[in-house]
Amino acid sequence: MEIKRAIKLLEIQKKNYARLDCTISIIEAFNMGITALKEKQGNEEKYAKDIKDCESCPLYKNDCSGGATGTPSGYKEPPCTSWNDDTLIYEGMYDSNY
Repeated sequence: MEIKRAIKLLEIQKKNYARLDCTISIIEAFNMGITALKEKQGNEEKYAKDIKDCESCPLYKNDCSGGATGTPSGYKEPPCTSWNDDTLIYEGMYDSNY
């Protein structure tokens, strides 16, 4: 939720600077910041139904290695095998790595 707040604040500041007729470079800097935050926001959380493969999953590489893994205690399923479509998926949602 912090990213949404940051985006909102940048958009407000952008409008304020536009009213002051500031240079285009300042407005472009705000646009770049807003775009970067929106991209980060898009990678932070997704619904399970919107994840098509490991590459598009917020857990991949950080919280999950992708696919099933073998452990000393046996075979371990990836967390995605238990999700329903409306589960919100985000990095750090599990205590242990898969």
